[in-house]
Amino acid sequence: GLYVSGYGYANSYGYVGGMSMRNINDTLPPTITTEKSCYKHMCRISDDAGETDGVKSISLAFADNVDVKIPGNVAGQSDISFSADLIDQSRDGVISLKVVDMHNNEIIYSDTIQGNTLALNYTDGIENNLDSTMIGTRHCGTVILKNSGLLPWNLDGDFFFRKGVCFSIPRSQFPMTIASGDSRELTFCALPNIFDNKEPVLFDTLDMNFGCYGTLLPVSVIP
Repeated sequence: GLYVSGYGYANSYGYVGGMSMRNINDTLPPTITTEKSCYKHMCRISDDAGETDGVKSISLAFADNVDVKIPGNVAGQSDISFSADLIDQSRDGVISLKVVDMHNNEIIYSDTIQGNTLALNYTDGIENNLDSTMIGTRHCGTVILKNSGLLPWNLDGDFFFRKGVCFSIPRSQFPMTIASGDSRELTFCALPNIFDNKEPVLFDTLDMNFGCYGTLLPVSVIP
């Protein structure tokens, strides 16, 4: 036990006190959650499960094409947020870091941030200008989509023609998955009607939305 005594101007005092001790056995590593948006990940480190004394350190093991903003003094904190932003948005970015808490429990966090890595591959040939098509006859062409990134692309078919009178996109080709380094054909079709015969060439623009960005493809057909 403890005995605390003291003396003041008007009185003296003494108290009997005590102290209890408990063993903190923290075996749980910190957790990391990520909120993903275009070209940016917002990450949150939590070390508040059970009996814990917070985070000891955060060390960046690897970062390619990513600007990581980690707070400087994190010792003892149980709730830490940081951001990871793509530097060059035309490429994917990779990040890996290690988080250690005060009881030397650690977690490795690795992730890839997707950039603008899906594009029309003109080197493989592109048939966006259809030849002469008879009125009432469907004529289809293809364009090549190339994935130059590290992650797959999953397209749900958010593509449309701005006029949408003569040209269309067959919906049967969606959903479409393009793996890393692969290419896929995207088919579009033209079906001129009798009213289109007044124009020597029919034009439209294919608007392709890939999520965080998109691209435009002008197309034409001779009715």
